[in-house]
Amino acid sequence: MKLRPRLVLAILAICLAALVSLPSAAAAWTASSLTVAAQQEDRFWTCDFESSRAAPANCDWPVTIVFWGHASVAKVKAALSSSLPIFGNEMYAYVSELRRRKHPFVWVTDTGVKSFSFTRALHVRLYADGDGCLTNSDWGDYVIATTHYDLNELSSNPTFGRSEEAAAALEALCAQVYGSDAVGPDVLPLFNAEPDRVEQRANSKGGVDSHYWQCDGLASMVYVP
Repeated sequence: MKLRPRLVLAILAICLAALVSLPSAAAAWTASSLTVAAQQEDRFWTCDFESSRAAPANCDWPVTIVFWGHASVAKVKAALSSSLPIFGNEMYAYVSELRRRKHPFVWVTDTGVKSFSFTRALHVRLYADGDGCLTNSDWGDYVIATTHYDLNELSSNPTFGRSEEAAAALEALCAQVYGSDAVGPDVLPLFNAEPDRVEQRANSKGGVDSHYWQCDGLASMVYVP
């Protein structure tokens, strides 16, 4: 059966409208305020990345917490293990210490630790170099951290993000572990503020991943004895 020209045009219009309504499949999430932070002799990029490429259009989440004093990745994870017992997907950070003269910046990875919840899991990633911590003259042994929530992550339309809310939840956990005096909320300007907004991209489940940006550009400091 041959279709009439008007019917063909109508079908094409419906198909085009359906395509327009689908979310665009972004190559990666895009930060609007990616910077390199400096503290004495050290440097680090203020977001983590989906792969080993430092670029605004390859970001995952902003750095929101610095653990300092006598911190290491293993030490902090152990302290939080009762509240954050499982791990997630691996991401990348790009960090530099003065003592690394030949290769000042190195890529480091972490799967992070997270709470056990299918609806609202707190997810924290901690980054340092091969010896488990970064070191400088101001902060001693320290690690940098990103925070976010994984919301309904097993569904076909999950949402990830709300980094500031996640950071506040992590600060509350740290106050229980290290004492309230150890937590300094929003005391470190990192200039990586992100306005509240949502990016979306199609996923392999036939749905949409939503990436909820939220960052005030001020990291909290947590002292680890």
